[in-house]
Amino acid sequence: MEYYVRPEGGHDWTRIWLWPAVGAAVILILFALLFKGEGERGAVGR
Repeated sequence: MEYYVRPEGGHDWTRIWLWPAVGAAVILILFALLFKGEGERGAVGR
């Protein structure tokens, strides 16, 4: 976080959170594309 300290003080929070947010979005997309659920049989106890 110290890398993103602004010269006038404070932190550049947009840049701090950008890469974790992009990574989470990529994981979400991969999960949505690759997850093979049970389809219509998804009820518990069947």
